[in-house]
Amino acid sequence: MNWKKIKKKYPKAWSILISSRRKLDLPIQTYLYNRHVLRIEEDECYCDYDDRELYDFFDEQGINIQINVKCALNNSVWYLPYIWCDIDEDLINIDLPNENTRSKAEKAAFFKAFEILEKKLI
Repeated sequence: MNWKKIKKKYPKAWSILISSRRKLDLPIQTYLYNRHVLRIEEDECYCDYDDRELYDFFDEQGINIQINVKCALNNSVWYLPYIWCDIDEDLINIDLPNENTRSKAEKAAFFKAFEILEKKLI
């Protein structure tokens, strides 16, 4: 995940994400970005945030992400990301473009989920 892009583009959603990961009642001093892991530094305590934990985070926000697998006749595999969420008391289903790897499908779904959460927080 491109955490710097998420922080800049979706500041309200970013704030919810960070506050959900606080393990101590101390202010967060620094954000360190380490490849695909978000590391939050709180004094001498470190909290790593793996992409896979985003499923739980978005579930808590009422945004459900599902990645389905589709096998084509030529034995190729496609990953189909879907998002279900409640916006203004309407349940919506968002189909995203198919991807050729699960990680690409997850990344697309997570970015869309951050966008949805940002809009919900307005």
